[in-house]
Amino acid sequence: MEATPAALADLSAALTEWTRVECPGCKKSCKYYCAKCFLPLGAPANVNVPHIRLPLKIDIVFQDKLKKSTAPHGKVVAPEDIQIVPYPFPESTPPHYDVKKAVVVYPSNDAAVINELEDLESLETLIFIDCPWQKAPSILNDPVLSHLRCVKLANPPLESKFWRYHSSGKGCISTIEAVHLLLDEYVVARPSAAHASTDISQLLFFFQIVHDTIKHTHETDPNRQVERAPMSEAEKERQRLMRSQKENGKKRKLENKLAFKQKLAADVEAGVLDGWPKKKSKCTSTRRVP
Repeated sequence: MEATPAALADLSAALTEWTRVECPGCKKSCKYYCAKCFLPLGAPANVNVPHIRLPLKIDIVFQDKLKKSTAPHGKVVAPEDIQIVPYPFPESTPPHYDVKKAVVVYPSNDAAVINELEDLESLETLIFIDCPWQKAPSILNDPVLSHLRCVKLANPPLESKFWRYHSSGKGCISTIEAVHLLLDEYVVARPSAAHASTDISQLLFFFQIVHDTIKHTHETDPNRQVERAPMSEAEKERQRLMRSQKENGKKRKLENKLAFKQKLAADVEAGVLDGWPKKKSKCTSTRRVP
């Protein structure tokens, strides 16, 4: 997997050693980490879960299911610098962002790349939007965020290693991948801001583990197929085709229904029919219980 730190090189061999345990916070049974309490759980004795500091604060505006998201991956390994902000924002206490100190990471038409910002030294917070793909534009237009500048990756990868399907085509990556890549670009643009002891790629610690676990399952389970692993581009393309066919089927059904109603209306107006046909009522009679 790209951008993997050397310390993670032998993690694949230890995948089976991770155990499911009860979270001491919420008491739920979890494996790898708790997506509610953001605690690492069940790590093998020979695996050290990273605890790192980041050169910028990361706010992840969140409207999704935590168990399906990669946002907790970052919160677990960088708890002091990553904040998950639920959306919709609370009306009584919405967050406030200074236009000079915060930017939204979103590839809008007017988005700049990080090294183009003239006041880069004033930047303190990167804001990411984590939600179903189609909801992101409306969140971006929320008054809490709409006054902020947008930045985008200078060189976004065409393919994501994420295992969750989406219909937006190539060039879309998971939240934790975006955080990692954007921070990498920031450190290149402003080397003095980097923490000497921090390997930013350790943000991918749990992403790597979950990715390798899913891939390993498809490679070793005789009831599964390697090419059907959800992070493979072939499987993503197959899912897109299936979704497209399903949506096209729904569209044709609606078009046929509308055409039928239009024909009925024309027949009624022309006198071919006396009136609109009555809907067939379902039999609702029930037998009496003696």
